[in-house]
Amino acid sequence: MKIALFLGAGASVPYDMPTTEQLRDKMMHKGLNFPRKDLLDSSRFPDIEHVLSVLDQLLSFMKSPAGELYEKFKNGTPDNERYDKGSYLLAIERLNSYVKDSHASKEVIETLITQNYRWNSTNNDAAKKILQPLFDLAKSKEKHVTIFTTNFDTVIEEYCGSPGTNIECVDGFKFHEARRTVVWDGTFTPQHDAFETKVFLHKLHGSMNWLADASGDRRPLLQKPDTSASDDRSRDMYIRPSLDTKTEGTQREPYATILHRFAQILPSFDVCIVIGYSFRDSHITENLINFVKDGKILVVLSPTASDDLESNALNKGPAPGEKIKWKKDTLQNLTIEFNGKRGVVYSINTRLGVDTMNNILDKIKSIISDDSSDIEDYSDYESGWM
Repeated sequence: MKIALFLGAGASVPYDMPTTEQLRDKMMHKGLNFPRKDLLDSSRFPDIEHVLSVLDQLLSFMKSPAGELYEKFKNGTPDNERYDKGSYLLAIERLNSYVKDSHASKEVIETLITQNYRWNSTNNDAAKKILQPLFDLAKSKEKHVTIFTTNFDTVIEEYCGSPGTNIECVDGFKFHEARRTVVWDGTFTPQHDAFETKVFLHKLHGSMNWLADASGDRRPLLQKPDTSASDDRSRDMYIRPSLDTKTEGTQREPYATILHRFAQILPSFDVCIVIGYSFRDSHITENLINFVKDGKILVVLSPTASDDLESNALNKGPAPGEKIKWKKDTLQNLTIEFNGKRGVVYSINTRLGVDTMNNILDKIKSIISDDSSDIEDYSDYESGWM
């Protein structure tokens, strides 16, 4: 069976990188100068994705036609006797302060992201114990490893480049002789024959070590090996955590090319192992569900795997004209029937870590070697429609 790996935020937790919920908790307890503390104090915003989403919505409003209309009036008062001019000016002052605080809060979050997702070499040993077994499993049927990830940290690149691994990371970038730096190429072709293993890495939401070209053509460069913040934050090429549809990931380069490769390549695999992913990104989740509709196997690993599938992946009804039947067994595994094909989603409700790797590998190997996944009798299962 051909195996692909899909890594979400939970896949980087073993290397001391927080989930979006843990990052919010850090913000609450570090005593940071965060102007919009009202967002951290509210249970409506349980993680950093929720916080950033509401900040983005407010700042997007200010750039909208309605926001432009507000801009026209903020320096004056409406010529309307229905308004009390004093109250009106006070409201404008408060809104101006609110917007200013929102901009400042977003800057605090982006700085915190840079600090918390920078690679720490003390985690090299943990990366070897976790990633190498996964790589060996993925290349058991072929000589290379294919990884899709929404993470913008550099865990994979750092491990592939560490001494003694003999791995080439192929990520769509090439060294440009004339410019003497690494630039986006988009071809995903290996450059060296000597490496024993090729890891084809697809970073769907960009990377902390991608930088937009200063000339303005937005061509990202790999020139930040330490993943520190750039002097010009607008040049950083990674998509910030957000609950909103990440249009950057479908329209701009290099995201558009990488997402297209994801949709194009994923169906060629038999199994996709999804680690630490919440299924919140609709444009990505759609591809993963289509993978199962095509009769393939999805193995989902995280402490909240079953809940994430139920809440985020299976919470929409079928498309017009579709008839998709899904059944859930007592172990929270799902069997999906579509157009005469049956795919299975296996949930492993376990955290990824050095101490859990042997048990996880045993479970995954048992799943992909078990032919009993083609369930014939649905009578004992909970049924529903997607």
